[in-house]
Amino acid sequence: MHSAVDEVLRFHEFVEEWLSKSDENQAGWQRFEDVLTSGFEMVVPGGVRVGRAELIESFRQAQGARPGVTVEVREAQVIHGDENLEVVRYEEWQLHPDYANQRVSTAVLTRAEEAPLGWMWRSVHETWLPDPS
Repeated sequence: MHSAVDEVLRFHEFVEEWLSKSDENQAGWQRFEDVLTSGFEMVVPGGVRVGRAELIESFRQAQGARPGVTVEVREAQVIHGDENLEVVRYEEWQLHPDYANQRVSTAVLTRAEEAPLGWMWRSVHETWLPDPS
């Protein structure tokens, strides 16, 4: 059985691939869409709330937009959980030769047998981390 942390890592591996490459990974894209619940909502670091449809559309347009970017998930841990839900806090570092940004995220994932690793994303709240330089 996979933990929600496993799903967070898998999800961000796809995000890195999608942002950095121009070839379309249709299977990965389908998994990206399939693991977002119908009521999924994200609060981006600037405080704007983004729903599922808007996030999917913005990611579709971002394919290959950041060649050379790497996306690292650091310090991922389950901060609350039961048999149906886990809350995961982690840092996401997007690193590129020309820029870097980092954020701390809190994600709520719900158990779903039909999902690739058994978890679906319900909500994410991101906050900018200070520039380490």
